[in-house]
Amino acid sequence: MRNNVINTPGRMSVKTVTTDKFSGARSENQYSLPSRGHFHELYNVSTSSGDGSSPTTQRFRILDQRCCRGSIISSVDFGQFVYSEDISGDLDIVPSAGNLPDSASASEQAYGKIVDQIRGGLDLSVDIAQAGQTASMVKKTLQLVRDVKKHPVDALKRAYAAYQRDIERGGSHISKAGGKWLEFQYGWKPLASSIYDTVSNIFGEFTGGNSGVHLRARAVDKNNWTDRVVSNGIVTSTTYRTSARCELSLRLKVEDNVNQQLSHYTSLNPASIAWELMPYSFVVDWVYDVGGYIRNLETALLHSSRFRSGYSTITRRVDVLYEVSGSRPLSGANNYIAKYSGTAFQAEKNRTVLNSFPWPRPPVCKADLGSGRLLNAAALLSQFMGKH
Repeated sequence: MRNNVINTPGRMSVKTVTTDKFSGARSENQYSLPSRGHFHELYNVSTSSGDGSSPTTQRFRILDQRCCRGSIISSVDFGQFVYSEDISGDLDIVPSAGNLPDSASASEQAYGKIVDQIRGGLDLSVDIAQAGQTASMVKKTLQLVRDVKKHPVDALKRAYAAYQRDIERGGSHISKAGGKWLEFQYGWKPLASSIYDTVSNIFGEFTGGNSGVHLRARAVDKNNWTDRVVSNGIVTSTTYRTSARCELSLRLKVEDNVNQQLSHYTSLNPASIAWELMPYSFVVDWVYDVGGYIRNLETALLHSSRFRSGYSTITRRVDVLYEVSGSRPLSGANNYIAKYSGTAFQAEKNRTVLNSFPWPRPPVCKADLGSGRLLNAAALLSQFMGKH
């Protein structure tokens, strides 16, 4: 792969008409002109030779611009005569290729997936610390199940009466529903997940580290938006589509100490345990994943000695659609009508061969909470509203 430039010229047609306003005489002229058409450049190419099987360092960038195609019609009143011009074809207008997106979020997601493959998400230390709350939750549920089984009508009446007493003491239907939703999300679901992960680890279904393994994780961060500007009847619309992709691949040795094996079941980092037990720390993690970063850092410290080889590939791309349309009346017979569009994109690939176990990046702010987290946030907010 070498640096390369491909420049394909375009062609535009021009038609001019000059009309005498008094005599009505017309003078027409039509011709074509060369213009910019399609520009494609491969640059910043840097590769290293390899053995045909192991990954090698590679880097390159691409810039691609297809100049705008369409038409522009304009007319100007010079008093005695009117001059009009009709330009069509490959217009000499080059759309901007925008800016490449940041890859931090995709890299963070790929690293998290690698950590899950190495040690999973089980943390019995937190489950043990919250054993009292979990036992109370399970006990109440089992008692309700037994009561319903023995005396279903009386059990339902008592449950409804207790619900009504809570409402009379200042609660609300929304806060009660929100409380049950949070109990399911942060009580029953983690409990079921811990039981499943524990059984899977015991019976060897976990694939994170019983032998030398090859792990690979991919993640992508995509965004789309449109900038629209209206000025004197002319609408300029620019649509951007961006994607940042990360692929992380590691070859690891067999686990060689007890701490690495214990990490499949529990965190060994007091800071990680303290953060998970801190009230509402999960809310902070929604937008700034401190808990994930602490856990990833612990994983790197525990398993860095297992590293054999690996690579990281970052691919970034932005696609741009540039469109202009509309008409702009001017004074007198002056007029301007435009309708054209063009596309552009630029991309970058950067593959790096790793010499050691990679360290996690500091967490980045994530503004996209998703529908699930927004629902959890609404349920949490209902608890505060129910107390005031």
